[in-house]
Amino acid sequence: MIVLLSVHHMYCMVSLQIRCIASVLFLVGRGLEDPSVVDQLLDVDSNPRRPQYGMASEVPLNLFSCDYATGEVDWCYDEEAIRQVVARFQALWTEHQVKATMLRTALDSLQADPKIMNLVDQVRDQLTPLLPKMKAKTYTPLLQMLKCPSLDEKISTSKRLKTSRKLAEARKSDNLRNTDV
Repeated sequence: MIVLLSVHHMYCMVSLQIRCIASVLFLVGRGLEDPSVVDQLLDVDSNPRRPQYGMASEVPLNLFSCDYATGEVDWCYDEEAIRQVVARFQALWTEHQVKATMLRTALDSLQADPKIMNLVDQVRDQLTPLLPKMKAKTYTPLLQMLKCPSLDEKISTSKRLKTSRKLAEARKSDNLRNTDV
């Protein structure tokens, strides 16, 4: 159980790091940040605290394929489990393909009307769900944004909270003993 929790924790941490990196790269790609900001943010001596920016969507950032050299791994399969996985994937694929086809037809219908297409930006809106959510109407450069607590600050806060919890528990324990008398 402990090993599984550790692996899950590591996966979550790596996943969050990838989403943060993708977010910064999206900002660079959109021309909102200079590419040099990547090196600046990776310099933890100069920037020990991460700017408070939104993370990129996890949807396109999932690891879904790994390859191993032939004969490198001897896989063992449960036939019923494989049947269930394939059936579930087929059902999901069918559902999403039907929805995608319906959406494509609706978009084609709207795009065929020049009056409607003059009102919207076709390409920009397709990316919106994948980009970090930006609350401000004017963009604040990453290095000028508010910063998250540094690792040292988080450790200090954690220690302080643990100490106060222990003190509160000790007081509660003392109060219970005093009321028993």
